Amino acid sequence: MMAEHDEMKALPTVDEPVHLAAFDPLWRVSAAKQAAILRRQLSGFDVEVEHIGSTAVEGMSAKPILDLMVGLRRPDDLEQIAGIASLAGWTDLGEAGVPGRRYLRLRDSLALNLHLVALDSPHWRRALALRDYLRAHASERDAYSHAKLLAVAAGRTSLLAYSDAKAGYVSALIERALEWAQPANAKADG
Repeated sequence: MMAEHDEMKALPTVDEPVHLAAFDPLWRVSAAKQAAILRRQLSGFDVEVEHIGSTAVEGMSAKPILDLMVGLRRPDDLEQIAGIASLAGWTDLGEAGVPGRRYLRLRDSLALNLHLVALDSPHWRRALALRDYLRAHASERDAYSHAKLLAVAAGRTSLLAYSDAKAGYVSALIERALEWAQPANAKADG
C-alpha cells in the first residue's frame, strides 16, 4: 500500500486548467505532423496512430490540445513505447484513472496528449467510434460543443471538474456512437 501511495505522489497531477477554442483547421495539420513523428520514433513496433478527440472533428469547439492514440498490436511493447515517448519529452502519467490506457502529455509549443492502448481494445474502439460519429452527425457535434461550453460557463475550468461535468453526456454519446459504428451484419444479427 505504501509503495502504491508513493508511486501516486511521484506522478505529476493530471489536473490542469482548461479553456475551449473554436475549431482550428491547423489542428489537423499539426496532428498529422505529430503522428508522423510518432510513427518514425516507433517504427520498430507494430502500431497504428490516430488523431482522436474533439480537435479531430471539424467544426467542434475543443480544448486546444491535440489527442493522439497509439494502438499497440503487441501490448507487451507498452513499457518500451512509453519509455521512448518519455525520452522524447512526454510526461508519463500512468493510467491516469483509465484502466487499459497509458496516458502521456507534452506541453511545449503545442499541447498534446498521447493515449497508448491495445489495438482494437474497448478504449480504441470507443475513441474512433466517437470521433467518426461526431464527424458524420453535425447535430451531435453541435450538441456536444454546447454541452462543453455549458460546463466551462458553469466554472468547470480544471480538467477533472470539466471532465466530471460532462461525463454523463459523454457516456450516452459514446453508446450512440458505438451503436452507429456496428457493422451492418452485427446490427442485423442483434
